[in-house]
Amino acid sequence: MDHGLSTEKRRRAWTEKHVHWNRVLCLHSIWLLFSESESLWAQWHRHHQSNVRSFWAVEEASMDSWVWKQLLKLRQEGIKFIKPILASGRRISFWYDVWTPFGQLIHFQGQCGPYQLRVPINGLVADACSLTAWSLPPPRSDKTVELHIFLTSIQCPAYSTVADTYEWTTSTKLDAKFSALNNWQDMHLPAPVQPVAETIWFKGAIPRNSFNMWIASLNRFLTRARLAGWGLQINTA
Repeated sequence: MDHGLSTEKRRRAWTEKHVHWNRVLCLHSIWLLFSESESLWAQWHRHHQSNVRSFWAVEEASMDSWVWKQLLKLRQEGIKFIKPILASGRRISFWYDVWTPFGQLIHFQGQCGPYQLRVPINGLVADACSLTAWSLPPPRSDKTVELHIFLTSIQCPAYSTVADTYEWTTSTKLDAKFSALNNWQDMHLPAPVQPVAETIWFKGAIPRNSFNMWIASLNRFLTRARLAGWGLQINTA
C-alpha cells in the first residue's frame, strides 16, 4: 500500500511538472505575438485575432481554437513578464498594456476612464498626445492626478519617431528574447541547497559514486527495510 502511495506521488509530481512546463511554452507563444516574430502562426493571429483590440482585451469566441483559448487563459500570468518600451506610442495600448507603474490603466482608472480621459478604449498611447505634448483633460480624481504627475516625468511620445518595442522580463533579467529556462526558474522557487551538496557534487568526483551518494542522502535506496515497508515479505535482519 505504501508502495502504491509512493508511485502515486511520483505520478502527480511528474504530471504537475509537465503542466508547468507546458505553461512556460504557452507563454512563449504569447511572447511571439509581441516580439514581431515573423512566424506564420504569429502573423496570422496578429492579423485575425488581435488586429483591432489589444491581446489583453480580446474576448474568447466559441470558434477559437483550443490553443488560442489556452493562451487567453494565461494572460493574467503573461502580462507580468511582457514589458512595453515606450517610444512613439503608436503600438502600445493606452488602457491595456502595462506601460506605467499603475498597471493596466483600465483597472487603475476604472471603466469610466476612457470617457474621463477622452482616450478610446482601443486607443494607443499616441492617441493621448497632441503634436507637441500630452493632451489629457484636467484631472478629476486623485488617481488621475497621479497619472498626470507620472506623465510629466517621461518624454512625450510626440517627439519620438522610434517604434515601440516589448521586452520579456523576469525577476532577474530584462531581455528582448524569451528564455524558457529563466522563465521556469522565475515561476518555480528553487529547492534549498542541501548541506551535503558540496560533498556529493564536486569537481573531479566520479559521477556514479556521486549519484549513489545523492540517492542515499535522499533515502531513496530500495533497501530491504524499505521493501519490507511496502509490504513485501523480506528478512530485514
